[in-house]
Order: sequence, then structure tokens, then C-alpha cells
Amino acid sequence: MSAVRAAARALPRGGRLRLRPLSGRGLVALVVLALLAGGWLWLRDSELVAVREVHVSGARSGDTAAVRLALRRAAQGMTTLRVSEDDLRAAVRSFPQVADVRASPELPHGLEVEVVERRPVAAVGEGAGRLAVAADGTLLRGVRPGSLPRIRAATAGDGRRLGDARARRAVALAAAAPPVLLRRSTSVRWGRRGFTVALRDGPKLVFGSAARAGAKWAAAARVMADTRAAGATFLDVRIPGRVAVGGLGATVEPEAPIAAPGAEGAGAAGAAGAAAEPETAP
Repeated sequence: MSAVRAAARALPRGGRLRLRPLSGRGLVALVVLALLAGGWLWLRDSELVAVREVHVSGARSGDTAAVRLALRRAAQGMTTLRVSEDDLRAAVRSFPQVADVRASPELPHGLEVEVVERRPVAAVGEGAGRLAVAADGTLLRGVRPGSLPRIRAATAGDGRRLGDARARRAVALAAAAPPVLLRRSTSVRWGRRGFTVALRDGPKLVFGSAARAGAKWAAAARVMADTRAAGATFLDVRIPGRVAVGGLGATVEPEAPIAAPGAEGAGAAGAAGAAAEPETAP
């Protein structure tokens, strides 16, 4: 109660607070701030900084002309002081190859728009109906699948992505491949030994699961680069540090020299025996 009484005593008589009128400097400061705020709002939306030149980069696959046109149309009405990336993204939402859009204004009238595309890593379907697939399972309609490895998969109900969880893991496995090996891959299939990848002019690769895909691809690339592995019919990379080589009767440790055919030791014999027959993929 003592604090309340002390506050009451501090009030002027009549219990009302008296506000001191602003000084001349204070009024001038308020007027200047109001003018600056109004001037900024006017300038932000004025023709002095209207977007007139739109440069689009990064659009390379699919209907690139349509993507650029959609972005240029969306930029109309924007200014270099008021750019909406959300509006730009909405303009190209119907293009599955576009993953994101980034905009950088260049005063007074320029706008640089960078298109971030989804990279195709596999294909589904047959013949003219083949569709490219991105690493996240998005179906890239309008993007030529080229010589990408084929997978068997069903699409989701919306027709925009893969609906099969196993197929998505197969796509993730393909996405982890080094570009040179991805271009040589013809298919990713599931069978008794899990995932296998068929290569053009090369051995079949037995991956098992899609776990540690990067390490398995690296082990396969290293063994294939060794001339002593020439003639192998398949490589079992389920254990990346100890690759079993079919057709040579050898077990390969990618960090060490290739073991000669018929190498002694339970570990080598066991791994070579496990790799005696490649899987027959469905």
C-alpha cells in the first residue's frame, strides 16, 4: 500500500497527468519522419524503380521458354524495391522441374531470377511414355529422360510423384551415383539380393539396400578403375569396404590391392562364395 500511496502523491492535484507540449524540434522531427515514410512508400511502388528487364538463368530442362515467360509475366507490376519471390514461385508451380526460384533486384529496373531445377536421375514407363524422375520422386513431365536408368514404379494418386516407397528408394540409390556411372546405368531393380544396377559395358552391381549408397557407389567405381578387375561379371558392394567380384573368384578391399583369385583366408573365401551367383532381378 505504501507504494500506491507514494505514486498517488506524485500525481498532480486532481489526479491527472499533464503532458508537456512538444518542442519545435520535436514537431519538426515528427514531420520529417512522416515525410520520409510517405516518400519511401511512394518510391517503393513508383515507376522510377519499376521492373522492366528480367533475366532468367538456370532453366535448362523441360519447357524452358514457358518457364521464362511465366516468370517475366509474374515480374510485371513489381518494382526493384518490392520483389515477391512467393509470386514468382507461384507462377512456375505447374512446372515440376522447377524446385525453387531466387530473385535479386538490380536498381533501377533490373531483376535477376535464378531457377533451381530438380535433376532427373531415373526414368519410369516404357517407350514414348517414359518419364524422368527427380531424386525426391517428383515426375518431371516434359523433361526428356534420355539414357537414365529405368525403374519399375507406380505413380501416386496425383500423378506428380512416385507412390511406391521401394521405387523412391531405388531413385535415391540412382541419385547417389557419380555422374559417369549414372550415365552408364540402364536399370535399377529389386530382387533376391535387394537392389541391383545394370551397367552398359560393365558388371552388374549388387547393392542390397539403398543404405550407404554413396559409399557403395564409390567402392564400385574404385574397383572398376583397377585393370585387375577387368572381366568381372558383377560386383557385390553390399559391404563397401570388402567388394566381392563375380567371375574372378576374388574379394576386393577398395583401399588395398585386389586379392588374387583363390586367395586364402576365411574372410575372402566367404565373401567370394556369397557372391558366386548374381541375383536374377524380376
